[in-house]
Amino acid sequence: MSSLRRFALILFPLFITLAIDGAHAQDGESASAAPQPSTAFPAPSVTAPPAELWLPRALTPQEKPRHVAADVLLMQAERLREGYPNTQFLQDELRQHKYDLVESQLDVILAKSMADPAYEFVEQDAANFAEGENPVQPLDKTVIDDWVAAIPDSPWAHYSEGLRWSDKAWDARGNGWAQDITEAQWKVVHADETQARAEIRKSLTLNPKIAIAWVTLMNIDRTDGTMDDETKDFVGGSKQRPASFLIPDQFEEQLQPRWGGSMEIMDALAQAEVKKVDLNPRFWSLLGSAAADAGCAACNHYDWATSLKEYNSALIYGDRPSWLERAGDAAKYLHRYALAHAYYERAKHYKTDEFDLVIETDLMDALCNPATDPRKLAILEQ
Repeated sequence: MSSLRRFALILFPLFITLAIDGAHAQDGESASAAPQPSTAFPAPSVTAPPAELWLPRALTPQEKPRHVAADVLLMQAERLREGYPNTQFLQDELRQHKYDLVESQLDVILAKSMADPAYEFVEQDAANFAEGENPVQPLDKTVIDDWVAAIPDSPWAHYSEGLRWSDKAWDARGNGWAQDITEAQWKVVHADETQARAEIRKSLTLNPKIAIAWVTLMNIDRTDGTMDDETKDFVGGSKQRPASFLIPDQFEEQLQPRWGGSMEIMDALAQAEVKKVDLNPRFWSLLGSAAADAGCAACNHYDWATSLKEYNSALIYGDRPSWLERAGDAAKYLHRYALAHAYYERAKHYKTDEFDLVIETDLMDALCNPATDPRKLAILEQ
């Protein structure tokens, strides 16, 4: 856990207490009046939840060990990610032109990830170090340019250069819907992604084993390419790193209906990839991706009951923290606060430093407690 996040988690309860105390002080004698309940969230429903909406079906004897193995590996991967806070150190070393030291560390992490899929998140974070990670800011592009100039045959330098160009393309595109992007914006996106693709391909020519480079290349294909491009790069990446979970996970996302694919195609990919589950137990969770996407589509239409049902179907195949959080959101908007709390708490089991999950869990605690001071509710809601 980063020092900033740890600091925030420590201070947050104190902030709530001080805010409530301040509100009492301002209210003076009027504070003795009975507090009014929060209107932002209705009272929890006391009726029994329909089992077909909330409860996933029981795992079969064949499914249970696969599910457990996927969750165990995910937990190992998340704890290893916390144990390798490389970003700040690698950035400092690169600024000091300690190129050999940076590259040797990246090579060691890549070797660990190829030998043990539990290190794949560590590989991802280390390879992306130049882009920073909150609260660490991205490196100035001139630092990356100097690295490429100093070691032109470095796959890591070319990867960082390509990733920076791709991020620049997304800055030009913005976060709006594709239909709202102007022609002028698309021209900039195309120019930047063309540069990005060239650099990533140089990186993979120098070292085709860098899994996150294949993932980034597929992301570029989605923004400025075709399904055929991404399929070709998925096949290439899978051949080089058959045990990588990130590569098929990225491709299955591209097969979502919103990108021109379908649930059937997503399931077909998952069924094919799960045959490699002995290489990486997390491949099992690919079987839940189609249901999770259906849950996401339902929540976009505020159909919280269907969303929760679909996410529960997905969670049969493993604890993906994003699925658990979205299931918690659906339960929250259905006013099943204790149920939402259970999902958020489960997600925190993996993402121990996720501040949003801490807030949501505290909010559900407060909503389930009839004695909660409405001032605290107001602060948590904000």
